[in-house]
Amino acid sequence: MALAEGRGPNMRYVLHRTRSLAREGKKVLIWSTFVENVEHIASSLQDLGAVNIHGGVDAGDENDDDTREGKIRLFHDDPNVMVMVANPAAAGEGISLHTICHHAIYLDRNFNAAQYLQSENRIHRLGLPPDQGTTIEIAECIGSVDETVRQRLEFKVGQMAAALNDSGLRISPNPVVPDEMDESYGAGGRDVGDIRALLTALGG
Repeated sequence: MALAEGRGPNMRYVLHRTRSLAREGKKVLIWSTFVENVEHIASSLQDLGAVNIHGGVDAGDENDDDTREGKIRLFHDDPNVMVMVANPAAAGEGISLHTICHHAIYLDRNFNAAQYLQSENRIHRLGLPPDQGTTIEIAECIGSVDETVRQRLEFKVGQMAAALNDSGLRISPNPVVPDEMDESYGAGGRDVGDIRALLTALGG
């Protein structure tokens, strides 16, 4: 997880990018697999009203700000709540944010392709105006396990697309390199193929 290496480049980028988008008046949904990262990001962005959802957040009345439903309501309705930080295992399904949020950032991902696609659909789904753009960013360090996870997810989604005969089902990203002069930059769903790819990446 990002915290294991301190405040690494992925974490720095996500925090910096979120603040930049918030200054433009854009609400941001941040995804991380690890609960510790979810809580750290939300704590770091408290000045933006950040709320968080993970498995330890109970479901309940939407009028209770400490429940899953309460946090979703705040993100939807409160103009001072610019950020939601979530774990795909806890918030990948059953939440519709596409009318209020059009920018998602992934700090990290795991090998669970179905879970990843479900999380993408929280802000990218039918019902949006034709001219409404949706941006999904994935923080990835070159030469790290991030690349292995991406390759395995692309493979799995490709297999799903072939099985469903759906040519529109793809997740290959358009790579973007952040400005290196900016000083602000600085495991579920696994199968045998994932383990082999991971061991190869780690030199095993």
